Amino acid sequence: MANPQREDGHVDIANELVEALARVNLSAYEWRVLMVVLRKTYGWHRKEDVIPLSQIAGMTGLSKPHICHAKKRLLTKKLLRESHRRLGFQKDYDQWVIAGSGNVASTGNDVASTGNKSLPLQAPSKERGKKLIQKKGARAPARPPTPAPYKPFLDLWASKGNLPGIQNFSRCRQDKFRRRMKERLFADRWQEIIEKLSQSAFCTGKNDRGWKADIDWLLKDDANYVKVLEGKYDKTEADLDAEDPMRYLTHPATEEELTRRGL
Repeated sequence: MANPQREDGHVDIANELVEALARVNLSAYEWRVLMVVLRKTYGWHRKEDVIPLSQIAGMTGLSKPHICHAKKRLLTKKLLRESHRRLGFQKDYDQWVIAGSGNVASTGNDVASTGNKSLPLQAPSKERGKKLIQKKGARAPARPPTPAPYKPFLDLWASKGNLPGIQNFSRCRQDKFRRRMKERLFADRWQEIIEKLSQSAFCTGKNDRGWKADIDWLLKDDANYVKVLEGKYDKTEADLDAEDPMRYLTHPATEEELTRRGL
């Protein structure tokens, strides 16, 4: 059973803004993208931030083309603003532009036009019968496949060259991933977890066993990723060098490490 708590994180929005948003008629995709922007900015007490498409896809389940289209419409309606790839919410609702009805705040009760037009007069019954027969024989257009919710996760993991590669994201691994995504801490911060793993010297093999944190270790339970977020593995290679400048005498450096040290 879901049990969200305000102290675990919340989005502060003025009542006046909520009332203004209640008068705006947006598409389902536009609302979902707008919610992610609010979560990634106001949810972190920021006015704007760089929000990759992969993050929006991971939180909404939408495909990137659908996200781009919804984002473009929100920018056109001036509910969002973008500068140097940083997205933010436009809280000045006097600037919002709603198609077919002008500014939201100008009248106080305007909403976007639905685009519905009056229906044409009904065709004679014989003509309608022919059209129905034609429709029965026609195939419905194929629906685009639903994007896998784990694809953004796998893409980010694969971009980190020092993490163990994933050859097969099996059904067992998919099940574990879905369980982790039901945990709010993991769902909100999986990008940060991967970044911290990649920066950790211990988790990328700089230990006496040469052990590396792989995908199975991360998804195993709700304990390992919490340790990562709590900073248990935060030491970087630079930290290890500072603590023990002579450590390469007992632990021979790899070619990658020698390159990093300029040797």
